[in-house]
Amino acid sequence: YRYYGPDLTGLFLGDCGAYGIKTQITLQLIPAPQGINTASFSFQSAADMIAAMTEIGAQKLASECFALDPFLVNLRMKFEGLSEDLESLQKVFASQRSLVSGLTELASMALHGRRFVKSVRFLMSVVTEGNDISEANSTMAKVSSIVKRHAGSEVPNSLPKVIRASPFRKINRLLGPEGERIVWFHAMVPNSRALELYLETEKVFDLHASEIETFNLRYGYLISVNGPSTFGLEPIIYFKGQALPIHTRYIDPNHFEKLPKYPHSADALQAVLDIREAIIRKWADLGATHLQIGRTYPYLST
Repeated sequence: YRYYGPDLTGLFLGDCGAYGIKTQITLQLIPAPQGINTASFSFQSAADMIAAMTEIGAQKLASECFALDPFLVNLRMKFEGLSEDLESLQKVFASQRSLVSGLTELASMALHGRRFVKSVRFLMSVVTEGNDISEANSTMAKVSSIVKRHAGSEVPNSLPKVIRASPFRKINRLLGPEGERIVWFHAMVPNSRALELYLETEKVFDLHASEIETFNLRYGYLISVNGPSTFGLEPIIYFKGQALPIHTRYIDPNHFEKLPKYPHSADALQAVLDIREAIIRKWADLGATHLQIGRTYPYLST
């Protein structure tokens, strides 16, 4: 991976350094995979799950491999109401290649529902692709073997099915399920430093345990691997604070009206920002990079 995304210099500079702006580009397309398989796995520890994820990435087995920590696993269930469940079922059905496969997927999701989540801690989801379904299944078998060696167990695969069928969810999640403000931030490191990144981030949260308790802050992690080279960690902090104009502008009015409302809390917001800054400083020490630049991440110093 390279620092701060792809090098876009070529869009603005010619071969001899002459300044210009390209107005047309041609992109090479690749055929859509004809075979797709999805699976989800539960792990009791972050260390086991991260070891499995980085090995899956190193072998280039998955087109998608992402995970939620226990807090986000349970929080997702709070987000999803009956109407969203029905909408998800409809989209999964529509994404299938035949009536029979569509009905099979609906029956599986209806059978398992959300009950399995109660026994899940860290939840990893994987998508494999191939020229046909047998190739996708064969690749998933290799994933399952890796998971087994790292003390993971397979659970119903509702989450990757839904995300694959409907990757862009409602923007109502700009606030938490209880109307909380949300602060996202992320880091990327080589797979070899994946566990270190996670553990060092946890240590910073532990150092701020008093602020977390005082302001009733809650946090979790979205985790991913991107092939053999990059491990991504995205802490997400929830806190009780006043909604911003962007929330009232983009969240569905009926949904927003039902959410609890909180007064502005400068102290809670400052505590969140202090924790974020401390974590980003630690990430810089680890050589982490980011997908965005600007006010949040230290571009010049890294």
